[in-house]
Amino acid sequence: MRMLSRWCRWKSAAFMATLATLAAALALVTGVSIALAGATPGSASAPGSAAAVDAATTTSGIAPAMTCSGVTSLDLAAAVPGVPFEAGSATEVAVGSNTLGNWGYCDVQGVIAPQIHFELRLPDTGWQADYLQLGCGGLCGSVNTGNAAASYGCVPLTDGAFDSPQLALTYRDIKFTASYYKKVMEPNAGIYDATDPDLTAFKKAGGKLILWHGLGDQHIPAVGTMAYYKAVEKAMGGEAATTGFARLFLLPGVAHCGGGQGPDRLDALTAITDWVTQGKVPAGLLTSTVDSAGKVTSSRPAYPFPAIAENTTGGSSDDPSSYTSVKSTAEANLTLNWLGSFRSGYEQVGNRIHGKWVISKGKA
Repeated sequence: MRMLSRWCRWKSAAFMATLATLAAALALVTGVSIALAGATPGSASAPGSAAAVDAATTTSGIAPAMTCSGVTSLDLAAAVPGVPFEAGSATEVAVGSNTLGNWGYCDVQGVIAPQIHFELRLPDTGWQADYLQLGCGGLCGSVNTGNAAASYGCVPLTDGAFDSPQLALTYRDIKFTASYYKKVMEPNAGIYDATDPDLTAFKKAGGKLILWHGLGDQHIPAVGTMAYYKAVEKAMGGEAATTGFARLFLLPGVAHCGGGQGPDRLDALTAITDWVTQGKVPAGLLTSTVDSAGKVTSSRPAYPFPAIAENTTGGSSDDPSSYTSVKSTAEANLTLNWLGSFRSGYEQVGNRIHGKWVISKGKA
């Protein structure tokens, strides 16, 4: 499955932007604007919040500006127009109950219309204006934030439930034709698709993007991600202009969100953090296979598309030093007759009007 940074691709790019905007609005709980990982400091802030805080000069962290229990009473609808959501609960979690570190936090949970649940953890102390966002892939009903390891895998399928019924189809119910594809895909494309290749605003805001996809993905073929990345290159002015802010890494033998026969462990979170905060461009990612005892049994570098890792030394295939970055002519010249489309202007947004969710035109 296509991956954003280390994390599995969410339902849509629009949803990611929604939750980032939502986090920005809830940043007023701390009395400052939020600094997003992937945007210039202060680029997303709630009205009425103070100036952005430079995390590098903040040693003691940013203190909360209000109590945790008061979050659900905030009227954030006006602060985030076009993003219909509600915070259903806000619970104080003690230091000793936090599985992620030695700090207490306000656990905010809610829903973004029509059925996407979210959870935000707002630190009580030591917050440095950093924002980490993660989600789960297509096999998940909910996401477990109890372990935010950034190096590998997706959270397994849980008993997460959705607010509305899901379609129950078999292959006998589906016609494999272009017209039926459009019939099934187009009704919800505006909200759930993530196929807009124009990332101009994201790039202008200082955003950096790391995509990775296992070439052994048994659910979603990697060629779809390759086709999307090629569309981004076309929309953004070519390969050189794109690699300056977005890079795609393909992992041979790796299955859906991990597993498979290839090295599937990697730390893309450190790579993208260093890229955003230090300007360190990821020339490659080290991938590894780890046995049940936690021992690394093999490693191989992954290089930015269209480069591949080629064993040019004749050394062990398990030794990363055996490999060299070689540009793949086949991948560089890739052309696909894609049934879907990569375009701008299809996006839709939801809003709550007179007690009902109303869907309207999004990005122009």
